[in-house]
Amino acid sequence: MYDTEDEAKEKKVRMDKNTNTIGNHPFWSKKMTGVLKTIAIVLMFIHHFFSIQMYLPADHSYSWAAFFEEYFTAPTKICVGIFAFITGYMYFFSKKKSFLNSVKSSGNLLVRYWVVAVPLIVLALLSGVYSFHLNHIVLELFGIETNVMCFAWYVYFYVFLMFFLPLLIRISKNRPGIMLFLTFILFNFVSSLIYGLISNDLIRIKTVYSNCWGTLFPAVSGYVIARTGAFQKVKEKTDKIPSVLRYVLFLIFLCGAFMLRYLFYNKLFTFTTIGVCKPGLAVNGDAVYVPVFVFCAVELLSFLERTKAIRVFEILGKYSVYMWFWHCMFFDVLGKYTKRVLYAPKNPILVLLWGIAVCVSLSVISDLTVKGLFSIKKNASKKEALPVSSESSSEKKD
Repeated sequence: MYDTEDEAKEKKVRMDKNTNTIGNHPFWSKKMTGVLKTIAIVLMFIHHFFSIQMYLPADHSYSWAAFFEEYFTAPTKICVGIFAFITGYMYFFSKKKSFLNSVKSSGNLLVRYWVVAVPLIVLALLSGVYSFHLNHIVLELFGIETNVMCFAWYVYFYVFLMFFLPLLIRISKNRPGIMLFLTFILFNFVSSLIYGLISNDLIRIKTVYSNCWGTLFPAVSGYVIARTGAFQKVKEKTDKIPSVLRYVLFLIFLCGAFMLRYLFYNKLFTFTTIGVCKPGLAVNGDAVYVPVFVFCAVELLSFLERTKAIRVFEILGKYSVYMWFWHCMFFDVLGKYTKRVLYAPKNPILVLLWGIAVCVSLSVISDLTVKGLFSIKKNASKKEALPVSSESSSEKKD
């Protein structure tokens, strides 16, 4: 028996609520994506600028540095999980999930990375803090070696993720339960065993392996949450709670998710990308508390969309990846010259704002450069296509 028109509409609305396919849009707006990325990049700057004492200049220290390192090194590193989660979440809404599109997405990120990495590598060579070895430079250009671009490992993780997700979707037939089982249990168990078999002498391979696999969990978690519409379902429940109590709970859960990283990595495991427990499961709590953090942040900060302040978040969010790459210049080999520039204001808030300002300024230049390169490529492609169309049109006239 066929549904009536009204019944069909009601059924469709019900399906939309359950499958997160209302207009095929994510839980949050594009503006909120900027807010989330801004939170992530600011936390990353705080993490690298203040929470690790070995990164501070020798002649510059803070009385609270030891305390901050003890209790906030792990929590502030939730920034990486947020970026990974957003990538996995938004991947669900991409129209093309083919391996060809993965090549394109990976290439786009690499170009953006090279626009930052090449000038910094050249600067390191000219300043004498970095020796020219072709194999080292090639590895640096893919984030595998990190003497200059010390925090650029996300580049190869992103490439790995862009090929892993379409593969996982095909193997699991896009079924959330199977995806979770394969990633968190089967693949996880096998990968942990393989990690244990890799010799400690092959430290570079172990680092790449650990970074890729350890950061994978929040990304897959993001995809599954988008696929199931979990955030929408939770919101339906929380909207029934009185507004004041609801926002208090959001704040508690936000802070709880943030500090869970301290308990997880400092009390349950040694602070690493992943904790490995017997019989061989890699454990990354970001898969659980990053979604909680993101959901609460979206609900608490949604009011920003109605203010002029949202423009600041949009700008920082837009350039967040470039900022990630550019702030590498303050550490490792280039840090010999640039670190004193970063910490010149001395006051930690001013140092943070100064670091953000410098990186945003350079990011704007990088973005314009990339747009210029893509424009040249596009124009060149059009010119190559012109003779072909002219020949074909002349043939038609004949």
